[in-house]
Amino acid sequence: MAIKRVDNIDQRFYEVDDLKLPSVTSILKVISKPALVPWASKMAVQRYTQLLRANEVGDFGQLMAIERSALDAFEEEAKGAHRDVMQSAADVGTRVHEYLEALYTESPLPEITAEMAIPLQAYDEWVATSKLNVLDSERMVYSKQYGYAGTLDVLGTMGDDVVVADWKTSSGVWDEYALQLAAYANAVVEMGLVARVDKALVIRFDKQGRGKGFEVKEVKDLGRAFDGFLAALNLSTIMGEKHF
Repeated sequence: MAIKRVDNIDQRFYEVDDLKLPSVTSILKVISKPALVPWASKMAVQRYTQLLRANEVGDFGQLMAIERSALDAFEEEAKGAHRDVMQSAADVGTRVHEYLEALYTESPLPEITAEMAIPLQAYDEWVATSKLNVLDSERMVYSKQYGYAGTLDVLGTMGDDVVVADWKTSSGVWDEYALQLAAYANAVVEMGLVARVDKALVIRFDKQGRGKGFEVKEVKDLGRAFDGFLAALNLSTIMGEKHF
């Protein structure tokens, strides 16, 4: 079975034989994230204020002087402030994610920095106590029945339980992660990789490595989460059609 991931500007998709299947993460973008807009606005305002203060050319008591010619450049930079913050904040978690990918795929291991050491130690301790046995990592999976595909971080076992897991580097554990994992769980069973999936876990590494920088959350109801994923898939398909 030939499967290939293709990334473009609009959407990630997978080519499975003669099919072009949208990625699970692209499908889930249809879910509104209302907190992102005010957060991005806050980042833009803060960056614009920082630029004004850093480029003050005159002090007149309660007033500051700024060269008018610089304002357009300030506005342009402020527009991208949220992207810069997301990139810089993701550094620790992203490096940990990349390290684990390399560890389980037998690729050359990147250097462990001081910031990475604490969450990686916490992860190692959890693996030892949970007895997680990673059978496969970075596995491209798909469902021809429902028409989607994706890349699963972890397929493994914990004792007698079959487990799917995803490494995350977000600031929290969001509900759409459950839908993502349910989609992967369905795919690995449909593909015949396992007969069943007993547990689905989010393994989160904090963006900034705060505290232990690590936590694990289990999806409570995979069946219900898969219902939610199918609803998102249906809406994503409908929104991709031309209605006018």
